[in-house]
Amino acid sequence: LLALCDNNLVYRCDLHEGIERNLLAPFKYLGVPDDVDYAQIPWRSNKFDLEELTTAVATEARAQNALEQIKKHGKGAAIGFCVSKKHADFMATYFQKAGLRSVAVHSGASSAPRNSSLEMLSNGELDILFSVDMFNEGVDVPTIGTVLMLRPTESKILFLQQLGRGLRISDGKTLRVIDYIGNHRTFLTKAAAI
Repeated sequence: LLALCDNNLVYRCDLHEGIERNLLAPFKYLGVPDDVDYAQIPWRSNKFDLEELTTAVATEARAQNALEQIKKHGKGAAIGFCVSKKHADFMATYFQKAGLRSVAVHSGASSAPRNSSLEMLSNGELDILFSVDMFNEGVDVPTIGTVLMLRPTESKILFLQQLGRGLRISDGKTLRVIDYIGNHRTFLTKAAAI
C-alpha cells in the first residue's frame, strides 16, 4: 500500500497513542525470569522444535510459578498463550487442580468448546483460558484483565496480537501482562515490539 502513496505514510497510530486516546486499555507489564534453557532446544525451520519446546515448558515447577504469578499479579479473567495443545491441556489441568476454573482451547480433540469457553470467560464463569494458535486476533472480550505469555514468541506481530486480546477497553481497567522472558532468540526484540 505504501508504494501506491510514493512510500509516504499518511497516518500512523501506534500502541501508545491508542492508549493515550483511550482506544486501548493501559497495561502493566511484568517480565518474569524464565528458567527454560532455550539454547538447548533445537531450532528447525525458523522455530523451536515443538516437541522439545513442549517438554521444556510443560513442567510442574513452571506451572506452579505461573500460578503464583497469576495469584500475585493477575486481575480479572485471564488468557494464557501456550506453545502446543499438550502444553495448554497441561496448564489447564494444573490450574484446575489448584482450584481455578480453567480450560484449554485449541484445534485438538481434547479442547473445550471455543465459543462457550469465551462466553464463560467473559461472564466470569472461568478464571483462565489457555490457548494455542487461537485468539491471536478477532476476539473481543473486554473483561480480560490478565494476559499470560507462556511461550517464546518469534514474531513481533504475534506478540502484539496476543497482547491485544487484553487491550480492549473497559471501565477503570488496567491490563496485567505477565510475560515469561527467557534467554531465547527474540529476547532483545521484546522491548521493540511495544
